[in-house]
Amino acid sequence: MKKRIYPYLVLIACALLIAVTFGFVNIQGLFFDSISADLGVGKGSVALYVTIVHIFGALFGPIGVKLRTKYSIRKILIVTGIFVVGAYSLIPSANAIWQLYICAFFMGVGQGIYGHTMVIELINNHFEKSGTFTGVALSFSGVFGSLFSPIIVNRIVNMGWRKAYYIFAIILTIVLLYSIIVIDNKPKQIQDLKENKNSNINTLCKETIFISAFYLVASSISSLGNYMLGYSTDVGLTMSQGALLSSVMNIGNLILKLVFGFLCDAVGGFKTALISYACISIGCLTLSFCPTSLFPIIVFATALLGSSYAAANVVIQGLCKSLFGRENVSVYYA
Repeated sequence: MKKRIYPYLVLIACALLIAVTFGFVNIQGLFFDSISADLGVGKGSVALYVTIVHIFGALFGPIGVKLRTKYSIRKILIVTGIFVVGAYSLIPSANAIWQLYICAFFMGVGQGIYGHTMVIELINNHFEKSGTFTGVALSFSGVFGSLFSPIIVNRIVNMGWRKAYYIFAIILTIVLLYSIIVIDNKPKQIQDLKENKNSNINTLCKETIFISAFYLVASSISSLGNYMLGYSTDVGLTMSQGALLSSVMNIGNLILKLVFGFLCDAVGGFKTALISYACISIGCLTLSFCPTSLFPIIVFATALLGSSYAAANVVIQGLCKSLFGRENVSVYYA
């Protein structure tokens, strides 16, 4: 009975880690105006702090794979958790933008090591239908954003952006404690790449470049979620409508991760990738040319744009699984 329940306890831990870690990152755009005004810098300078999180998250993803062959996930979560919680706790005391950049570095390092790659690795270890359950876990970044975007806008107005970051730190600490208790995976060796069916080095290079290009486009478009408030005010919509669009994009993130996770298992990574890019294209074109008088259509297009999150995470793991085999998913995903 315990063996049957344990994978789902791990799934809950993975979903919560994704929710509080990347859910927080996905809604950072809601703080850009407040931080910009408080620190006396442009919104572009504030947005760079999120870019730093993503850059170092990407750089430390492969390092996280290596670390998990030497240390237990429990130990890794303790160390990286201190990095990320510490960064969120220090951000409220920042008086200059460079201090946010330093915090962003530690956030990126920690999130890169225990983030998407670790979650995908754990789910592939515990579930046969890894695409479906990966979609479930990763969709929780959308759950947090869609539920809390309007609340956070209200909190920022009422109590200031600094106190909101203390709340983030407390929530993240609780989730990390649960995850440290539940996840007890021992270090394991990733299957040697020579055992992979696609061991030809030229083939591996071409496929890795293809997936990297796919990821670059999808992840770049997903960052538009941070600018929904700015987009809304620029085109003549209200701040409340901008917060609604931010929530809608996260709802699209949530739903389409579930859908694409199922499709990765049902029809494979390649067909799912084509479907996801069709959704992204429709969303981008509609937001570019649709008049604000047709606000319901803008809302629908924003939801479709949420598929960029799914393409950058769930679909990528489906492509890696199709091309490189289940055992090597975390290596190539990183």
